[in-house]
Amino acid sequence: MHNKVSLCAAVVLAALLGSCVSMDDRMMTPQEEAEAMIIGRVMADFTSHQILHIRNKNRIKKRAYNELMKVAQFQYQGNIDVRNIKIQGGPSFWLMIIPVTGGLFGNTQEITVTGDVVLLDGAVTMRRE
Repeated sequence: MHNKVSLCAAVVLAALLGSCVSMDDRMMTPQEEAEAMIIGRVMADFTSHQILHIRNKNRIKKRAYNELMKVAQFQYQGNIDVRNIKIQGGPSFWLMIIPVTGGLFGNTQEITVTGDVVLLDGAVTMRRE
């Protein structure tokens, strides 16, 4: 019985650690970075559900970009874009509540994303809160 519990725990742990999200998106080349006007940095958090521990990289990258653009458009006005996106995931609070079923059939991760706000052209103004 002890061996089955240990094996199950090892499988769950391996699946959880093996599926943590960590990637970059929309990275600028050195030439682009030299020519760009980076006016700030934004950060956002969201939750990602990964069924059967399969990462849908394109979906996560799209969501990361959209979340960062919302924050950037709230903080800045002008023709802007978000580049140099860093995506980092970790275990979610939900794994503590349902660790066995969540661990066997998928996982939920808290994703933190950061990105540089780039002015494409024209002037920019910062919104006051």
